[in-house]
Amino acid sequence: EVAEGSWYVVAARADDVFRLDPTDLWRDVLRRQPGDLAWHSTRPADPDLN
Repeated sequence: EVAEGSWYVVAARADDVFRLDPTDLWRDVLRRQPGDLAWHSTRPADPDLN
């Protein structure tokens, strides 16, 4: 799945790993990525709301 591009693989930061509340982790990590990948941080958590 990684090889076919089905997953986003990005570098982790210490504050990602040791975050007390992971609720917004996915959004926050994507937001700091370059280019089009950051756009995905604006998608709703519930795909039915997209």
